[in-house]
Order: sequence, then C-alpha cells, then structure tokens
Amino acid sequence: MNYKKFLFIGLLLIGVALAMAACSTPSATPCPDCPPAPECPPALECPTCPEVPACPTLIVDQVPNEAEWAASPHADATAEAFRHWDEDDPKEVPTSCAQCHSPTGYMDFLGADGSAAGVVDAAQPPADKGITCVACHNEMTESLSEVTFPSGVVVSDLGPEARCMVCHQGRASGANIDSAIATNVLTDTLDTPSAELRFTNIHYYAAAATL
Repeated sequence: MNYKKFLFIGLLLIGVALAMAACSTPSATPCPDCPPAPECPPALECPTCPEVPACPTLIVDQVPNEAEWAASPHADATAEAFRHWDEDDPKEVPTSCAQCHSPTGYMDFLGADGSAAGVVDAAQPPADKGITCVACHNEMTESLSEVTFPSGVVVSDLGPEARCMVCHQGRASGANIDSAIATNVLTDTLDTPSAELRFTNIHYYAAAATL
C-alpha cells in the first residue's frame, strides 16, 4: 500500500475541511454608526451694565450753618493763623501748631485719621480753606466729652462744646513754667535772669470760648 498517497489524500481532506469551516464562520458584526454630537447652544449675550448715575454736586441742598461758618474766622483762609507758614520750606504747619491751625492736624489730634489720639503725629498742610466743616464734625467729635487743659486738669461731662475747647483754651499754664524752671535747674536762682528760659506763649486770646 502506498502510504504516501493516503497521507497526501488525508492532508488534502483536512485542508478542505478547514477551508469549509472557515467559510461557514459568520462575519463579525460591524460597529453601529455613532450618532452625531449635539451642537453647542449659542452663547448668551452679556447683559448690559446699567449706567451709573452722576454723583450729585451736594449731598444736601443746604449745608447747616454754612452762612455762619463763612462769616466766621474759621473760614478766613487769608488770616495769619492759617498763612503764617506759607514762607517756610517745606510749606507745612509743624506738629506743635497743627492741632489747631490745620483741619487735618485737628483730626490727627483726635485720632479721626486712624492715628493715636492726643497727639499730632506729623506736620500738616496749611489750611488753604480755613477750618472746614469736617474737621469739627466727624465721628470722633460726636463722641468727644472731655478735654485736657495744659495744666493737666481734665474737664469732663462736656457736650458739643468739647470740640471747641480742644483749641479754644490757653496753650500753657503755671505747670509749663514750673517745668521749664525745673528742667534748667534754676530753682535756687529764681531772682536771676537765665538765658535758658524762653517766652511761653499762652495763646490767651483763643481761650474766649472756654471762659
């Protein structure tokens, strides 16, 4: 028997069977078509911002006591009390005077500018418009009820007059004289003139309101 012939026929039959099996295998299911992506909605229009109304020239129709202020020395921006430092360089009111000769200095002294109360922290610009309304009418002066005098005496239980008495009082007292004498060690020579002493300006004209 020719084994090679049978082997060849067997292999041929196996090949035919495999080919028929391959042909009978169902084909893979094709992927379904993806649906189209939805279109993005149109962007919303930005809302129109409302127009900001113009700021009024005056917050109130009439400023209380404006006429009285305009006729007072506080409004006289040409007065020596406000122009004394114009020729200085720099042109500014020193801390020792700004408390009462500059509206910003007064507010600094009260702490209305956020600084510590009871002292003027820095030299201030001249009062080109005099002592303006906001200097004496602000949150700090509304609650002011006591004033310390140059002697160290504290006057308490005051009303609106306290804001005036901060400046309208004497600017020196016997305590200042005693301090100057003690500082210069002159207590044993009170009858002898000393070059160490200077004139002490009490600013007594300004004390009228307090009296």
